[in-house]
Amino acid sequence: MVEDLFTLEKHRWYAWEMLPGYTGSRYYSPIRVENIQPLQTGRGILELRFWNACYAEGVQSFVLRLMVLHRGQEYMIVKLLYGDDSEGDRCGIISPITSSWLQCHFPEVLKKPSTSGLVDEVDLELHLERILNS
Repeated sequence: MVEDLFTLEKHRWYAWEMLPGYTGSRYYSPIRVENIQPLQTGRGILELRFWNACYAEGVQSFVLRLMVLHRGQEYMIVKLLYGDDSEGDRCGIISPITSSWLQCHFPEVLKKPSTSGLVDEVDLELHLERILNS
């Protein structure tokens, strides 16, 4: 039996972990995927355009080339590529964003008011749109 593998969708929020991060330690951020473009190289390379909620205000839009190293049911491991598609030292893990992930890395996001009241998995996408992408 073939299991469904994790697949990114446009206009959805995901949990992003990058290692090493910008200061050497791991970097965590909610990201909102704007576009995914497989590059048809035969090497599992895609171009990902996303909004990085925790990056400096005004420079949160990113376009990265990523090589997919592994796709599981609930995550994708990627290697960040440079402009010439050479492999860098930095990898990322993309997974569905959950309340428990936010509670671990950004508990303040769950405490921000939203018109829907309590945040559960059903309305998490709407809550993130209201407080992070405004």
